[in-house]
Amino acid sequence: MSKILNFKEWFKNSINECVIAKLTINDSTVMVKNRDRAYIAPIEIVHEMINGVEVAYLHDKITDWSEGINEFGIGVLNSALKVKEDEKQGGKSKKKKYEPQPAQDGVKIREALSKKTLEEAKKSILDFVGNDPKEVGVTGETLVADEKDTFLIEMTSKVNPSVDKIPTNNYVVRTNHGIDDPNLGYTKGKKRESSISRKEIATKELKGAKSVDDAMNRIAKHEEKDNFLNPYRDAPHAKMHTTAQLGYDLKNRILYVRYDEKFGKFEGIKTDLPMGYKPKIQIVVSPVAAEVKER
Repeated sequence: MSKILNFKEWFKNSINECVIAKLTINDSTVMVKNRDRAYIAPIEIVHEMINGVEVAYLHDKITDWSEGINEFGIGVLNSALKVKEDEKQGGKSKKKKYEPQPAQDGVKIREALSKKTLEEAKKSILDFVGNDPKEVGVTGETLVADEKDTFLIEMTSKVNPSVDKIPTNNYVVRTNHGIDDPNLGYTKGKKRESSISRKEIATKELKGAKSVDDAMNRIAKHEEKDNFLNPYRDAPHAKMHTTAQLGYDLKNRILYVRYDEKFGKFEGIKTDLPMGYKPKIQIVVSPVAAEVKER
C-alpha cells in the first residue's frame, strides 16, 4: 500500500473488532467469526504448505492478518483486546506520518497452523515470537481447536495469559472485552456496550445452530436497531463494518469464507501446493447474501 497515512488514521483503520465463537454441530467442532474493519479489506484465500503441513487461511493483503485451518483439523480464530491501549497511543502522533505496518500476529497464526497437534499449536500461540521480540505470542482472545478439543487463550503483552479448556459440547463466544481479566479491551463507553451486545446476541443466536452455514447466518442477521450493537455491522456511514465471515468444520476439514460485497473485496484463491498433491482441505467461498442479513 503506497499511500501514506498519519498514525491516527492508520490505527483507526487497523482496529480488529470481531465476534468469534466455537460450538459443536453433528459431532464436529465448528468455529465462526465476523471480521470487522474500518476499510475496504482486500482478502485472498491462501492454500499452501507451511513446514510440510497443508494449510488454508484468509489473508488480509494490507495487514498480513491470517486465520484458517490445517490438514490435521486444527483451526485458529482471534479477536482483539489491545484496542484500549492502542487507541491511547494512536492519539499521540497527529503530525508524524507512517507507512502502514503489517499485523505482527499474522505470521504467528500461520506458524500455529503449521503444527501437527493441538498441544503444539496452543504452545505456539502462547510462545512464538515472530518478527518483534517484544511481542511474544498471539495477543487478544484466541480460540485454537481441533475436532475434539478447544482452548481459549486470553492474552496481551501487558498481562500473563489465561488458558481455559472448553468442554466438548459447550459453546463459547468472545468479542473485544476481557472476561478473565475485565481490564482488557473495551472497558467503558459505547464501544464497551457494543462489545457486550455483540457477545450476548451471538451467544443467544448460536444456540441450536444446525450447520456451519446456519451458524454464520445466525451471526449475520440484524437484531438491534442500532447497527453498532449487532454482531454484523453494515450501516453505510459507520466507521466500522463487517467485511467478511469465516467458518470452520474441523472434523471434515472445510474452510468457509463469506465476503461482504460492499465492505470487503475478495481477490481469489492463491494455491501453492506440490505437483500431484491431493488436498485434504476443502474451501467454500461466497458473498454474504443480503437476505441473510435482513431475516
